[in-house]
Amino acid sequence: SVADIAVTVYDASVGEDGTETAPQTLRILEVERLTLIGISPAMIAAGATSDITLTVIGMGFTPGSVIRWNGTDLPTLFVSSTELTTVISPTELEQVADVVITVYDDSIAASGTETAAQILRILEEVFTVHLPLIQN
Repeated sequence: SVADIAVTVYDASVGEDGTETAPQTLRILEVERLTLIGISPAMIAAGATSDITLTVIGMGFTPGSVIRWNGTDLPTLFVSSTELTTVISPTELEQVADVVITVYDDSIAASGTETAAQILRILEEVFTVHLPLIQN
């Protein structure tokens, strides 16, 4: 939150009672840098036949934040200042590719600001390895 604080300087070594400067205002601003920490899922199998919800985790998100897919704005749902989601249609997932995911917000600075990228990998095949649980 924003706060104004009056600041004075007192010097006890001057005169009998010391001296104090006129108050100056120090403004404290809450600035949270727009940051992309991770995406989920980070890998998707090419040829998916249904919509996939992409969740973006970070900091400093606002209702004006937009998820970008290779630089193209996607319809974005603001969940919180740390989470955004969007829906990826199967037509975007037809080809094997590395997709650049960023978050852009033009409400943070006059020229807008964009996060560093995360890579979403569209792979030929995504598989899960299950390891047996070994008990002694």
